[in-house]
Amino acid sequence: MVKKYFFLGILLLFAVIGVHGQKATAETPPMGFMTWNYFAENISESQLKEVVDAMVSTGLRDAGYN
Repeated sequence: MVKKYFFLGILLLFAVIGVHGQKATAETPPMGFMTWNYFAENISESQLKEVVDAMVSTGLRDAGYN
């Protein structure tokens, strides 16, 4: 019985350490071309060109979004 609680305590300790060892947010935001979130597999070449042209015309490309 004591071994059972000892083992459970060790598992809980590692679980707590694992949770506290992770950062809640990324150090930098994702800066990139992530059309999958909007279009998924339903994207055409013309839609892709529209997105790229919009990124260039709004200055996102020059700001580091690529």
